Amino acid sequence: MRQRVRSAWLFLAPMLLVLAAAAGWPLIRTVYFSFTDASLSDLDARQWVGLANYVSVLRMPSGRVIHDGLLLDPVWWRAVWNTVRFAVVS
Repeated sequence: MRQRVRSAWLFLAPMLLVLAAAAGWPLIRTVYFSFTDASLSDLDARQWVGLANYVSVLRMPSGRVIHDGLLLDPVWWRAVWNTVRFAVVS
């Protein structure tokens, strides 16, 4: 029985490595880019900004910090609705 389990893991290992790379690399890169000021038009021209992107999400243009979160933002709800419509249509 142990031999069968070991054989099964040996057959699964290459596929699991490819799956981890295919799912993991974009996730790691997204987290990295969230700490930079990268734009989609030129990803090479980026600078490290740290937590500034996250702070800017919580701060209004007036400088007041938003404590209510995204649930009160109409733009957020429009994006959620667009996502739901896209998911249903496709």
